[in-house]
Amino acid sequence: MQLFRKVLIFSLLYSVSFAGKLELKFAYYHFYHPETKIYTETHFNVNGNSVKAVKNSAGRYTGSVLITMSFYHDDKIIQGEKIRISLPETTDTSYYNRGFTAKSQFRLPTGRNLLKLDILDENNPSEKYHFEIPIEVPDPNAFKASDVILIAGMPEGENREFSKKDFIPYISSSTYLYDKNVNELLFYMEFYDLQSTDEKERPFFVNYFLESLMSPISLEKFAGRIKIRNEGVHPILGRLNITELPSGVYNLVIESINRKNEIYERKKVRFERISDYQPVSISLDMLENFSLDNSIIPVEILKDSVFDFLLYMLPIATYSEQKTIDRLLSENNKDIMMKYFNSFWINKQKSGITWEDYYNRVTTANKLYGTRLLKGYRTDRGRVYCLYGAPTIVESRKHEPNTYPYEIWQYDRLIPLNGTNPQTDRIFIFADREINTGTYRLIHSTAAGETFNERWQYLLMERDMWTPNVDDVELPAQAGDWGTRFNNSIIINPTKFGRYNRW
Repeated sequence: MQLFRKVLIFSLLYSVSFAGKLELKFAYYHFYHPETKIYTETHFNVNGNSVKAVKNSAGRYTGSVLITMSFYHDDKIIQGEKIRISLPETTDTSYYNRGFTAKSQFRLPTGRNLLKLDILDENNPSEKYHFEIPIEVPDPNAFKASDVILIAGMPEGENREFSKKDFIPYISSSTYLYDKNVNELLFYMEFYDLQSTDEKERPFFVNYFLESLMSPISLEKFAGRIKIRNEGVHPILGRLNITELPSGVYNLVIESINRKNEIYERKKVRFERISDYQPVSISLDMLENFSLDNSIIPVEILKDSVFDFLLYMLPIATYSEQKTIDRLLSENNKDIMMKYFNSFWINKQKSGITWEDYYNRVTTANKLYGTRLLKGYRTDRGRVYCLYGAPTIVESRKHEPNTYPYEIWQYDRLIPLNGTNPQTDRIFIFADREINTGTYRLIHSTAAGETFNERWQYLLMERDMWTPNVDDVELPAQAGDWGTRFNNSIIINPTKFGRYNRW
């Protein structure tokens, strides 16, 4: 049996599902061979614990999943195969707490194909599923590079020769996730010939690097380069040490370039990082020796605006950074303030976050959420906008009969600029309880680190409703009548609109 070194914890591979449900992942990739042209490689990974295991005649546990694949083109079946993933016999079912894999290869016609996939837990007939998956096969004459495989496991032995068949791909149901226990990102792909009589146009280097999803800037610390031949199939096995990669959402970018430094082909794969690592901020004691020769903003401009710029940074600053900024503002030493501003954004750029992009957020927040007394970035809505970006959905209710004016913001993906972990599907509720001031304050959020209040409905209706029980979280039956819609909206109520199921 071949031993595999775990690059990713296998728990990362399993999908969220209900107890007792079969947990199986499927992925396919396109590759090229000079004789067979483009072929499609299918991969399956099943969580052993989700398969029903029964004792056989020898008193040992075993189980199996039967997978039937049928490929159609122009409504006609063209290929098919049955695969059985069998669990090894064992007396200890804890051995099944891992992934079991299978793969196949198919030569499919160019264009649109349809895969009809039937999956059956052979010891549990109720676990039977049918899927129909469109598969678009590219034109082989324009096929310059294969799909990218992120690697979940590979054979032990650093000095041995590897081939594509050795790797266990990381199959994701939605987002590729690398948590703090994972310190290395590995990938495999192939580049193919560009038929050209001009050798200068042929690629001979492959660059790979990370870029932040927030800003397409190459993170130089997380990059590599491989030299390749000018002809044939070029397999690429790349690895990046991500130990010091902060939390965030990134793209893995892989590109081949010719000798004119022109891009021949480029591929991107999006992934999410959750990490405890925080870039070390420069201390104030070290700022004396910090040079402003390469200031990210011309010094003559920065000197006039640095006080305001430091204030603008507060929404995305950590607690210790906020204390440092407060101290700098009170001391009002322009030279030290400019040095700190530059050091702060040099550190942020390592995660792909730039001052220009953030300043645009502040400008938008000031325009949309400012009041007569406060600039927009200092309001609750402005702070949230600066920290997390624009929400996916906004519901604004200014004239409901029984509530204060309020807004509900929903984010599909919450990507903070302060280095904390990304989150999925989060809600923010703001209310203007001071009437006609436009000062919408945050009264409730489901995001980590933000205000959470189970009684947020009472806060909205407080002017028309009173309860002697401060622990009440359930509204009376009549609440929400007479035109009030905070419990009947596209964000909150899943039964009528079917978008989310949160409350």
